[in-house]
Order: sequence, then structure tokens, then C-alpha cells
Amino acid sequence: MNRLKDTVLKPVGDQFDRLTELILRQLSITRQLLAGNSSAELRDELNRNESAIDGLEVSIRDEVVNVIVLHAPRASNLRIIMACYDTTSNLERIGDLIHNVYEFTGGTAVSTGLYRRKSDGLLKMFDLAADMVKNVIFAMNCSDERLAREVIRSDDRVDEWWRRISGELKSTGTQRTLTAEEMEGMLSIFGIANNLERIGDQATNIAEAVIFVTEGKDIKHTDKNLL
Repeated sequence: MNRLKDTVLKPVGDQFDRLTELILRQLSITRQLLAGNSSAELRDELNRNESAIDGLEVSIRDEVVNVIVLHAPRASNLRIIMACYDTTSNLERIGDLIHNVYEFTGGTAVSTGLYRRKSDGLLKMFDLAADMVKNVIFAMNCSDERLAREVIRSDDRVDEWWRRISGELKSTGTQRTLTAEEMEGMLSIFGIANNLERIGDQATNIAEAVIFVTEGKDIKHTDKNLL
């Protein structure tokens, strides 16, 4: 097993580490954009990182397939390898969702009064989702099933913010006729919150993979109160 990890899996591990670094950087950049930083340099970096993430996802998945075909790993190693394969897809999806959030911060929508009134809630929701991603990456690197379970339970808080923000938007839209500017702001807020909720879902999927690797248990669809 040590030989497999030290030789065959090292290229996968190196690329995987780079992938997680880029995801964390994307979160940092997007947090700044949501808070009102309109730096063109940050936007350019975010777009470059998105392309790098897509490339790493393809490379890692190809490398994993090669390991399976060429080395026929045993069951315990295969479980780790397949979790890496699935988690790579989850991380790439998180990258896509972060980029979606970034796209909703473009244009004039973020300067509308409606957006500014909802920005504090969006930032709190973003921080919760970002913490889930950061913690699940740590749990994955340290094989920390306790932290992975905390990540899964944290998803309820992200979902709560999603219901709160979307409910407030629906209420605003039914109380009176909105101006074109307000409608643009509403669509941006809804899009950001929706993508943040989905980031939490992807982090939960990774946490479930961590528990599968460390304990050999498939806890998908398990009541969170029983974790």
C-alpha cells in the first residue's frame, strides 16, 4: 500500500492538492467581489483559475482511470481511489458554482438598493458555505470523520438562509410592482443564494465520501440527526 501511495498515487495527490488550493482561492476572490470589490485583476484571476480547475479535473480523472487499469488496486485502496475520483467531480462542480456566483456580481445589479439591503444576508450565507468547503477539504486531507459529520450538519444552516432569502424575495415581488433595476437586483440575489445552497450540497457529498473512506460506511440519505 505504501508503494502505491508513494509512487502511483503521487501524481494524483499533487494535482489534487493544487485543485483544492485553487478552489480556496476562488472562494477568497468571490468573497471580495460580493463585498463590493470591483477589481478587474481579481475578475481576471478568477477566470484563469476556473480554466485551470477544469483542466485539473480532466487530468485527475484520467490519472485515476489509469491507476485502476494498470495496477488493479485492492479493495481498501480502490475505495480511496474511487472517492478521489468522485470528490474531484464535486470540487470541479464547486468551482463552477463559485464562478456562477461571480457572474451574478457583474453589471449594475450589485449597485441596486435591493442588493445592498440583502448583501449582509448573502455574505453570511456565503461564509457558511465557504466554511463548509474549507472544513471538508481539511477533513479530507486529515481523514477526520468527526469534522466531516459537522460539515454535513452545517448544511442545514445554509439551507435555512436559502429559504429565508428566497422567501423574502418572493414577498418583495408580490407586494408591489418592481422597477427594472429592482428586478435585476432580485434576480442576482436569487442566483447567488441558489448557487451558494448548491455549494453546500457539494461539500456535503465530499463529507460523505470522507466517511466512506475512513469508516467504510455509505451514509447517503441517512438522517442527519443520526450521524
